[in-house]
Amino acid sequence: MNISVENEKKLVKEILLKIGVAENHAEIITEATLDSDLKGFTSHGLGRFPQYIRGINNGFIETDGDFEIVKETESIALIDGHSLFGQYVAHQSMMLAIEKAKNTGIAAVGTFNSNHFGVTGYYSDLAIKNDMVGIVLCNTEPGVAPLGGHTAILGTNPVAIGIPANGTYITVDMATSVGARGKILECQRKGEELPPNFAIDKEGNPTTDPTTALEGSILPFGGFKGYALSFMIEILTGPLVNAAFGAAVKGTAGDYKEDCTKGDLFVAIDPSKFVDIDTFKKEVRRIFDANVIKHESLKDYWYFDTDVELHTQYERDSFTESSGHMYVVVHSNPVLEITIVITDSNVKAKDIIIERLQSYYPQIEILSDNANILYIAL
Repeated sequence: MNISVENEKKLVKEILLKIGVAENHAEIITEATLDSDLKGFTSHGLGRFPQYIRGINNGFIETDGDFEIVKETESIALIDGHSLFGQYVAHQSMMLAIEKAKNTGIAAVGTFNSNHFGVTGYYSDLAIKNDMVGIVLCNTEPGVAPLGGHTAILGTNPVAIGIPANGTYITVDMATSVGARGKILECQRKGEELPPNFAIDKEGNPTTDPTTALEGSILPFGGFKGYALSFMIEILTGPLVNAAFGAAVKGTAGDYKEDCTKGDLFVAIDPSKFVDIDTFKKEVRRIFDANVIKHESLKDYWYFDTDVELHTQYERDSFTESSGHMYVVVHSNPVLEITIVITDSNVKAKDIIIERLQSYYPQIEILSDNANILYIAL
């Protein structure tokens, strides 16, 4: 089924309002859901809604009320999310960090007793739109075994860092495992296999079966380096913010048989308190330009040789041949896969993109092509 951006936005909000979610909460949840799907992370977008509804029906997600600030200083706050939708709590937490950072230069807000909040990078993007650096960390229920082990102890523990730059922005949003647990759930739902070197079974043997992987463990990215980063995030989003850690983290996998006990940490840094903001953004752009490969045959967008996503504009404008307003997500493992999202049902735009890609990569395969998304493999 194909669905336009506007139709998805309308659908998500209607669902939320009909199940009793407060309207101001629904607006934020809708935007976060749309952001996930437009970035190609469908496992964290509309695909999660059956699980959210299950959580409401089981009494583990509250649809109304508000969070509580239980501790606060000029630059720090600790928030009890009162089991509300994670997207609402996370959005408000980052916005609070941004407001505090305007005064103090750097601020951190921790949350506990919240819920799954979708894509981590959505919240670091909020800081970018305020000319700030955003850092977001969270833990999840166990999905990753200690290096060399086979019993999951740590979560997939994602980290997102967003930095403003002239004419664009730079963002990294990744799990500290090879992939997110949501990827396994999505493959299980679709009846697909996992990529090789993604997970092990409960005996420590490699597996591509999502059901077996859920009983076992996802592998940390980068060997001991990914494991070490995940370990540190577990501390910063567990004991530091009054949340659970290790095997005590529950409620993030989607079954909603118990309360969600994970923790989150939102950090905002105001570069203008260090250096001139325009100079900072200019220098960031210089770093960006030095690391990007610009192919003349693909004039209207950037291509990177690693896992990265790029917005060529702060807002997702409609694509035109002259402006190239779109974004591209490039996945390099196990094969080069590219998701191209166009915010306008513009057939001409897609034809231009495909033509240019085929001129550079004759072996291109169109995996799917709907009104707004091209999904291709090379």
